[in-house]
Amino acid sequence: MASLHLLNHLNMSCNNISGKVPPGSQLQTLGDQNPYIFAGNHYLCSPLVPGSCSEHKENPADHEQADGHDILLYVFSGLGFGSGFAAVWWLLMFSKAISKVYVQFIDSISDSVCGLIIPLKHLAG
Repeated sequence: MASLHLLNHLNMSCNNISGKVPPGSQLQTLGDQNPYIFAGNHYLCSPLVPGSCSEHKENPADHEQADGHDILLYVFSGLGFGSGFAAVWWLLMFSKAISKVYVQFIDSISDSVCGLIIPLKHLAG
């Protein structure tokens, strides 16, 4: 992109772009015209972005900690879904009253759906 000769409009804000903006390029000129072109890219190094490159060095420990939190999120989400799913099936298997209500509910839903589909088939056919 640094070798472009003509570029009228570009918005690169909030795209997690990192690295240096090539000096003296069309990108630099666009940035001079619109200072918000690179807003929200915290690891981008440019005179147009507040702060310098040295202030925005990444800390690998932060990423490791975030990855650990992501794994815990997935584990607990899976455990929550699994235990909820198991609880519903346990109730359906071992509670005659609840399973009877569930079967009646499913029957009423299927009757309603069939009641809608059959008249539509007669209209189409």
